[in-house]
Amino acid sequence: MSERAPSREQKGAEAGAEQHIKVEVHHHHKSPEAKPIDVGEARKAVHEATLKSDESPKAEHTKTHSPHQHVGQETMQIVYQRTLLKIRRHLSPPARATSKFIHQPVVEAVSEVAGKTVARPSGLLGGGFIAFIGTSAYYYMTRHYGYDYHSSVFLALLVGGFVVGWILEGFWRGFRRSK
Repeated sequence: MSERAPSREQKGAEAGAEQHIKVEVHHHHKSPEAKPIDVGEARKAVHEATLKSDESPKAEHTKTHSPHQHVGQETMQIVYQRTLLKIRRHLSPPARATSKFIHQPVVEAVSEVAGKTVARPSGLLGGGFIAFIGTSAYYYMTRHYGYDYHSSVFLALLVGGFVVGWILEGFWRGFRRSK
């Protein structure tokens, strides 16, 4: 019961050794002096081949270098800059200038903060929808009943719809968590 199941590498080495033995057996049968091979000897050869594969430089390499090494921040920044340069080469001059402005560290930082707080898609969708419907109704009322049109109503509807969108998003997230 002290035996362990062989790992993938051991299975691969055993299969390779068995294939090598089969080749030798095949060659022995073709030769005029064909002699039978002992199964015990074949198993011993497979075991030796397995031990040799465990001592291979590949096994030492995997022990010293883990596949999950973290890429440094500098490397990530270099790759990011190179990607931007490659993409900008294919852009028109105005688009290239816009890209240079947008990807400035200060502009990106402000954009990330705004994207996580103020510029929520639900808020923008709610604000746009309510501002469109409300302004359309307000415009109809001013034209039909003869009132003065005030553009500040649009801004109030936009902000109100933005808040309604945030609230609906909060309810939606709460509803999804409860399931």
